[in-house]
Amino acid sequence: MEDKFTTWLTAQLNDRGWKPNDLAKKINASSATIYRIINHQRGVSGEMCKRIARALNISESEVMFQAGIISRDPKDPARGLPPDVLEIIGLLENQPNSVQAAALAMVKALLDLAQPDPPPAP
Repeated sequence: MEDKFTTWLTAQLNDRGWKPNDLAKKINASSATIYRIINHQRGVSGEMCKRIARALNISESEVMFQAGIISRDPKDPARGLPPDVLEIIGLLENQPNSVQAAALAMVKALLDLAQPDPPPAP
């Protein structure tokens, strides 16, 4: 069964005269990883999309769109968010509410740690 991303990726490789092994070398991944993506045995992450984009010399957003990570719908409330934020949303959207709440609590804690301490009162 072909999906949109694997059909698109295979066409990109064919257009360049590349084999999956060629892409694997260019993105410093194993050939097995690329074959698993093409054969629907492995999903593609935002980070992998970035690496593929660099190798293909096309935009990260194009690869992420083809992978279904981001939308081009102007009414999509996530449109314009950075790819890393969209990847986080994608990872969490099908998780149970308890996992989403725990992830939100962790992000808030990390942001609190990242805030500089206020200057001491005079």
